[in-house]
Amino acid sequence: MLTPHILVGAAIGYKIHNYWFVVIFSIISHFILDAIPHKEYDIKCLRNGKLNKDFLKDFSKVAIDGFIGLAIVLLLTGFKDLDYVIVGMIAGAFPDFLQFLSFVFNFKILNLIRKFHHKIHIFNNKDFPYWTTFGSQISTVILMSVTLLS
Repeated sequence: MLTPHILVGAAIGYKIHNYWFVVIFSIISHFILDAIPHKEYDIKCLRNGKLNKDFLKDFSKVAIDGFIGLAIVLLLTGFKDLDYVIVGMIAGAFPDFLQFLSFVFNFKILNLIRKFHHKIHIFNNKDFPYWTTFGSQISTVILMSVTLLS
């Protein structure tokens, strides 16, 4: 899900007014969040490393998720410090965009990033109760919302 990554990146941008630090910390936060057990929706169009007929349906899921994150951020920030907030949002979600690009383009660097990204999801193959994995995402959303409000 993109919303937690967007919210954490936005919170970093809201609190830190240095573009370089916002980008660095937002990207690092992405991988930290991915290491926490969580649920993700299935992106069927990327199965077997190739785009397929499910692209439009999957793109819609991702777009809705991204717009939800954006809407929450805009509501909570009151459009304040948007330059840093937007940089944080983009950087927070950027590793997932690179993940997508690695399926579209067969570049060695993108494939290395995809493998690293996959390894970060160390707990996602485990059998955690749904409330635990979904709870971690809800907790992140609540915590970042409180951060953006303060």
